[in-house]
Amino acid sequence: MPDSQQAQDLDRILVIRLSSLGDVLLTAPALRALRSRFPTSQIDFLTSKPYVDLASALPAVERVLEFDKSGGLRELLRWQFRLLRARYSVIVDLQNSPRSAWWRAFAFPVVWVKARRYRLRRFLLIHLRKNLYPGILPVPMRYLAAVDSLGCREDGGGLELRVPEAIARQTHEELEANGVTGEAAVILAPGARHATKRWPVQNWTDLARTLLSRDYQVILVGDRADESLIEAIVRDVAGKRVQCFINQPLLKVAAILQFGACLISNDSGPMHLATAVGTPVVALFGPTVEEFGFFPFRAECEVIQKELPCRPCSAMGTEQCPEDHFRCMRDITVAEVLSATERLISHPEMVSVMSNP
Repeated sequence: MPDSQQAQDLDRILVIRLSSLGDVLLTAPALRALRSRFPTSQIDFLTSKPYVDLASALPAVERVLEFDKSGGLRELLRWQFRLLRARYSVIVDLQNSPRSAWWRAFAFPVVWVKARRYRLRRFLLIHLRKNLYPGILPVPMRYLAAVDSLGCREDGGGLELRVPEAIARQTHEELEANGVTGEAAVILAPGARHATKRWPVQNWTDLARTLLSRDYQVILVGDRADESLIEAIVRDVAGKRVQCFINQPLLKVAAILQFGACLISNDSGPMHLATAVGTPVVALFGPTVEEFGFFPFRAECEVIQKELPCRPCSAMGTEQCPEDHFRCMRDITVAEVLSATERLISHPEMVSVMSNP
């Protein structure tokens, strides 16, 4: 641990977290801890191109550096020389990948730290059903553990994202102009990168219909890959109170989530985005489990999951259920999700996790 004099000398800090959406957002508690420990140091954040604007809204970040993965070896080496010239005092590697390990080793900082990935324990739990995790350690706490040796201490807070006032105001005015009111707006995020993390589309459609019948307004959000899924839901739902936002800038999506009463989401990035702006979340978990560290962190939330002997079957989801029954998601009912949603909207201060057999 650096002493007080060393802490003063560590004037330039680089945090590396290249991807993905959720992982970038989960760095917020560690960033605040760094700022508290090193109040006068410059804190830079190196991330991939899609997350640059998002990273600029994280706490304590003064400058965001953009890495373009499509640049291949040339881009990797360009950044190696750039980091070497920058002469960072501290490198905090929260990515802990071969690429980031190369950078931290040959940028020659005064000190570097890295986050643990628990790859072996995850493998054993998925493939041999051997749970060697010491307990539930959320990813933000793993990031905080990485900076513990620097003398950083957590503040007990959750995720944090500072949506620029201009973006928030413009987005909220747009929603209000379309007749959307925040207290009645339920946001649905039906997408996920891998198929086994997605609740069936018919369930989303039935949920949207039921919400509309109970005088809620429905907002659908997703990226370009979710376009056909969202269009299928809208096509089967009759109701003027449905708004769609597809492939929007992440900070605008954050402003939409900030406006709504509740988000219903698969285990995906929007779940963490809602948590970061303080919106209650109903999260649907299928192939992954809490030990992996990605449940909503210190949030107003309800997690719905099914206790099945085949869970977990993967770390990030797959394109097909290995058991060909997909019960982890199919067994989650519309009634369960609706009940959780109405509980959160009525009593957002009540945080609970549902685990249904």
